[in-house]
Amino acid sequence: MPLIITWLGGCIVHGWQSNALYSFLLSPSGISTTPVISNVGSVHQGGGSFFGAGNAIGCMKASPDGRRLALAERDNLTELFDFNNATGGVSNYISLGQWSYNYGVEFSPDNSRLYVSLVLDGQVLQFNLLAGSPSAIQSSGRVVGYGARSGTLQRGPDNKIYLAIFNAPYLDVINNPNALGNACNYQTNAVSLAGKLSQNGLPNMPNAFGVNDRPTATAAFTAAPSCAGAAVAFTGTTTPTVSTAVASWNFGDPTSGSANTATGLTATHTYTAAGTYQVTLTVTDASLAAPATSTQSVTVAPLPSVRLGGDTLVCPNAVWTLRPSAQPAGTLYRWQDGSTGATYVAHGPGQYSVEVRATAAGCPATATLSAGPKDCPILIPNIITPNGDPQNEFFVLKGLTPSDWSLRIFDRWGRQVYNQAKYDNGWNAPGQAPGLYYYLLSNLATGERHQGWVEVVRGS
Repeated sequence: MPLIITWLGGCIVHGWQSNALYSFLLSPSGISTTPVISNVGSVHQGGGSFFGAGNAIGCMKASPDGRRLALAERDNLTELFDFNNATGGVSNYISLGQWSYNYGVEFSPDNSRLYVSLVLDGQVLQFNLLAGSPSAIQSSGRVVGYGARSGTLQRGPDNKIYLAIFNAPYLDVINNPNALGNACNYQTNAVSLAGKLSQNGLPNMPNAFGVNDRPTATAAFTAAPSCAGAAVAFTGTTTPTVSTAVASWNFGDPTSGSANTATGLTATHTYTAAGTYQVTLTVTDASLAAPATSTQSVTVAPLPSVRLGGDTLVCPNAVWTLRPSAQPAGTLYRWQDGSTGATYVAHGPGQYSVEVRATAAGCPATATLSAGPKDCPILIPNIITPNGDPQNEFFVLKGLTPSDWSLRIFDRWGRQVYNQAKYDNGWNAPGQAPGLYYYLLSNLATGERHQGWVEVVRGS
């Protein structure tokens, strides 16, 4: 019989007088006329009888999971291959030894055993595909049954394997084909043909992996909130779970070059520009009837822009206000200490930063400013001229934080004329006559004190 099988993805044919296997792939547009050619295994040629072409006779089958092919070359041997049912590629040839008159081949439903029928002497062989190495699989062959003159082996919808017996009114059956050795329960004369006679063949059955046993899957993915310039995390899934699946991504960002693609069910991609991108996840596996894909739109938001100005130097006791660059109304602020005002009152040197967001879930932008210390001498005035002009109008402390200090003022007779617990640089001798006054500055936190005199001069 011709060495040809079909599966959901196409059909496979073995060449004559060559070792070529031709896979014709099927797509929604039809079957390809350009085959995928795999030159692997023995050259099929010659053979006794049938005009010297007896080796054209034999069966070819695919395993239920679509991962292996087996074929019988009548006079010489049975061959076992790995098969990629997504690409049609055939590889990793194993010869199962020199058995005469190989004819039928069939896999167990769980893909663990291969059965081979020998047409003349009636033997049925079992090979343990879980034995390990190619040589171990080859040497695992053992006779599990005799079928008088065995023909085709065919797995039925009940997951038993049936054997055609030439010119017999019955079929033999392997009742437990997943079991190893005699536990497979080979039964002769199992199915009566009600007076009809079997020949060498059995009705063609679609390969199970191509129709029934090869599952379909759906793919889906989620993307973490995405901002321009930040890595977006993608997590793919399949339903049902396919543990051996190969996942590939196209992030819809061709300007990113080779970074536009990735593999694995989890991946990250950084979009440098805001916009909406079409992201596609493709999941493939030899066990699936077809690749599973999912395409979604992923919107990447722009980052806000914020500045605090350049780094600077300030006096150790300086009190100053930080104002970020202008932001849209409703912008949310968060400073390095957790405060949320639109401005920040800084005290002395330090590292200052602000994070801004358009909304609570919006993309963040951060600005930082480093304020280093500079040498600032303490200046306490010894004269003020409260004349109503802006020159020396008040008793102003420099190099000190006024509110850290209490100020008491005394006249020349020792009478206290002014007292403020947290001084605010606001004393200008109201209601006091010109002359000398004495001050006492006290820092209650440190115990530090400064005292001296200041002259009040008023214009004529």
